[in-house]
Amino acid sequence: MHSYVVQDVLFTIEDSEGLLSSTDSRILGAFPSLDWSCGFVTKMEMRIAPKSTANSDSDCPPRVWSGKVDGYRITNYRERSRRRVEVGDDGLVDFDTEEGWAFFQFPESPNPYVRSYLLMQVIADSLCTGGRCFVHAACLASPGHDRLSGGTLIVAPSHTGKTTTALALAKSGWRLLTDDMSYVRPARLGIGVWGFPRACHIRPGTLKLASWLNELSLGTPDYEKVRSLPIDSLGPNGWVNAPWLPPELIVILEPHNTRGSIIEPIDCAQSLCLLSSESVNALSGVCDQDAPKEFQTLAELVQSAPSCRLSVGPDLDCVGDQLNVFINEHLPAFRRKRSVGRAA
Repeated sequence: MHSYVVQDVLFTIEDSEGLLSSTDSRILGAFPSLDWSCGFVTKMEMRIAPKSTANSDSDCPPRVWSGKVDGYRITNYRERSRRRVEVGDDGLVDFDTEEGWAFFQFPESPNPYVRSYLLMQVIADSLCTGGRCFVHAACLASPGHDRLSGGTLIVAPSHTGKTTTALALAKSGWRLLTDDMSYVRPARLGIGVWGFPRACHIRPGTLKLASWLNELSLGTPDYEKVRSLPIDSLGPNGWVNAPWLPPELIVILEPHNTRGSIIEPIDCAQSLCLLSSESVNALSGVCDQDAPKEFQTLAELVQSAPSCRLSVGPDLDCVGDQLNVFINEHLPAFRRKRSVGRAA
């Protein structure tokens, strides 16, 4: 039996067959085991069993999506807080984030990718309880403009330079929380951003642009030549178990250019539109309850910090300085404007 506390969620894993092997400790090992001093926790009890173990499909939620992810056939079922995710014949997870249980099934020799993928599905959805909202974005702590590091989100679709840009900022002194899996806390809880510190996925193009990564502890290449980089491999420029950070900047990443990095401010409406299109799941009949709450939280986010478009040029090393200049120029005025608006 293993237990981990992530924010206020207690994950308890019962794995008598050892089918998750070291996957849970690799993904959750940075987080503390049960500690009642951390206050109230939401419980998610997970049980892992062999594929031969019967699991009734009689109350399986409706199927909402099926397709391929990284070459695997994925099928998703969902109804309110109840979820089920199947990866072909390689494994499945059935779980309910409100009732706090998850049931995994794997063959006797589980595929490492499938183990990680299904465990992350439960973790990602469980962390969206309590009003938090998932954002498909990198999250970094800027170099302390208010003497308390603020959080910067970098938003972009997959495979468009988000990880490369985030690592370039880490090299220049920023602290990387995550390259992909960020969360936003709503204003009623104190608006904040936080990144789950799963390993970065380093693609060949990123290695070509940031050759310094070759000096770090990169994982073995997979079939697409993608290698993993644990956040803690970045030393002081990686932040494995960071607190919630006040938002300082929202960056909408655009295609790179061959001239020089271009940073342009955008208004709240533009930022909200781009953020929600990348992160809000509004599948009719399935996400009717979630989508309005997620949209409201993102609306609160874009009203708490300035936003900009960023097109990265060939010199990655200068991006951090340019974003620092943008924050110093725009954050104080943005906060003054918001204070005047609230007072009025």
